[in-house]
Amino acid sequence: MAGTPQNPTRTMPTRSAAAPTRGGAMGAAMVALYLPAYVFLDWVSYVHPVLPLGITPWNPPPGLSIFLLLRAGVRYWPALFVAAVAADVVVRGAPGQFPALLAAAGIITAPYTLATLILLRAARIRPSLDTARDLGLFLVVIVPTTLAVAALYVGLHTLAGMVPARDFAANAFRYWVGDLNGILVLVPALMAHAAPASWRRAAFSRRMLLECAAQLLGIAVALWAVFAAVENYEFKFFSLLFLPLVWVAARWGLSGATLALAAIQLGLILIVQTGSYHAATFVQLQFLMLALCVAGLVLGAVVTQRKQVEASLREKQAALNRALQFAAAGEMTSAMAHELNQPIAALSNYLGACQLLAQAPGENRALLDRTMAKAAAEARRASEVVHRLRDFYRSGRTRPESIPAQQLVDDAVNALRGRTDRAGIRVHVRAEPQPMVIRADPLQIETALQNLLVNAADALAAAPAGRREIEVVLSVADGELWIAVEDTGPGLAPDARERLFEPFNTSKAEGMGMGLAISRSLVQANGGELSAEPRAGGGARFVLKLPLHPAAAENRR
Repeated sequence: MAGTPQNPTRTMPTRSAAAPTRGGAMGAAMVALYLPAYVFLDWVSYVHPVLPLGITPWNPPPGLSIFLLLRAGVRYWPALFVAAVAADVVVRGAPGQFPALLAAAGIITAPYTLATLILLRAARIRPSLDTARDLGLFLVVIVPTTLAVAALYVGLHTLAGMVPARDFAANAFRYWVGDLNGILVLVPALMAHAAPASWRRAAFSRRMLLECAAQLLGIAVALWAVFAAVENYEFKFFSLLFLPLVWVAARWGLSGATLALAAIQLGLILIVQTGSYHAATFVQLQFLMLALCVAGLVLGAVVTQRKQVEASLREKQAALNRALQFAAAGEMTSAMAHELNQPIAALSNYLGACQLLAQAPGENRALLDRTMAKAAAEARRASEVVHRLRDFYRSGRTRPESIPAQQLVDDAVNALRGRTDRAGIRVHVRAEPQPMVIRADPLQIETALQNLLVNAADALAAAPAGRREIEVVLSVADGELWIAVEDTGPGLAPDARERLFEPFNTSKAEGMGMGLAISRSLVQANGGELSAEPRAGGGARFVLKLPLHPAAAENRR
């Protein structure tokens, strides 16, 4: 594998979601920085008086090595070998024979190179480790790798006589925890913050800076509390370090947790370097630090993943809102086209009649005036339809008025009287004798009624001439006005009833499938309901239910 991949997806077989693969010049620059940094970190963390082999609470050089391979590419693995040899020479004075020195460097290099290959190619993790999955896979690979390195490294020095054989297991265990601590602290922190873009994206307000300062102060106070009581309580108060760590991780996610862990580990190492602790205390400190690392990283990864999910949901919600806006615009356009069809057709007919009547204006003056008045009324109605539908689909706003139900029905029936007469359709209106008053938007309710009447007329187109009837029945039930529109047509197909009021659902060859959907929306906006059912004796029955005006409902009691 030539280097760390550029594409963050996991679909490419030889690429992972690491940071951009570095070119030759950039990779060489990273190696040039890596070598002295490796030696420096080895020197800083080398606590040789405490245990054999200089086993430390945390060993950061392996973490730096894995970071180099993840960022620059696995092809730079020779740099790990050179750095290990250099560190042994500079920091530890090249203990043992030269072949053993090279073997120790190989033991450090090979397993970590193999582990990086597994992480990138087999596990295909994102090295940012900002999800619970990636962090879990990272731990699954790194834990046994560091254990193998510790066993081989301590075993080599045991064979060389530098470590007593009876202490092999204890020393290997301590070496393993030190390497694991260093990797868990350094790799996530470097991957989260080494890219310049991560710093460019950071925008800290004064309040955020004060919060960060307070969090650092909390870490310092916790460290002081832990080590002030260590002589008597053996790190009994180590759990205090979890408090600022949880605070940071919950606030800033994985990026903040890694910085907090680094600060805590540096503070611990500083205290260990300047203090005097026996081996048992030292080993206890190693395991406490390991528990702190794992808990902080897991919490940080979970918080970061949650924030990513929330951001993704916000993006999807924004996209959905845009889609709904487009859908609403399309629905409004379809509704306007559907509702304007009737007044425009009537207007066209009236204007055609006016042209004929204008040929003999003297003889037909009165009829011409009435026809032009009707044309003007249809033009006003078309304009009103546009404005009302636009307002309704923008905000759902209605303009309720107190209006007799009989007047609404008569206006709707009379508007279609010419069409029904030409088609030979008889329209009957039956109503209870007492006044029935509703409070609703008259234009919207009349529009819904006209849609029902037009659908009924269309359904009767293929019916025999003697059976073309529409009946509109007004009644009151349960404090509601019921307006039933019944026809003697073919009725409703059983499989079509469930989707009857869905947009773009139509059985007409030239229909748009919007009439019933619009009608139900308009009725519901006025506090009513629209339903459909088969008519007794054949045909369809649509029932429009609207609440009665409060005064009318009270009078009926």
